[in-house]
Amino acid sequence: MYFVYKSNAEIDEYGYVMFEVEGDEQLFSFRVGISEMVLAEFFSDLSSMLNGEIHSFAVDGNEAMTYYTFKRNGKELRIETKHHHIHEVYEFSFHNFCKALQVAFRKFFRQQRMNNKEEATQEILDEWIIFNKTISLFY
Repeated sequence: MYFVYKSNAEIDEYGYVMFEVEGDEQLFSFRVGISEMVLAEFFSDLSSMLNGEIHSFAVDGNEAMTYYTFKRNGKELRIETKHHHIHEVYEFSFHNFCKALQVAFRKFFRQQRMNNKEEATQEILDEWIIFNKTISLFY
């Protein structure tokens, strides 16, 4: 069964990265402080996961005090979040999750260029380009 996924993404003026992915009757929210420390590695890890080089990775939410674990099992992506004593688990289609992020960040970066803003560092943009090309090649 195919479900449409929706996503939005932004990096605010303080360097926080936030995105949401909605699909399969779930809404996953991701928020981390200090995007320049986290987002480039996040895109790199997703690219490695797409290439089959790794099957899991973790993200420390820094100032948002949330810890995320991403695990790929075939066509499925399992995300576990821990925030203080709250533990949540999400399961998505890996393909649909990555495509939703691709669309959301493509829109965000395009809007940034149109508004002559640069909330993302060059390292983030370089890893984004690799992720964007990788997801486009595989799917």
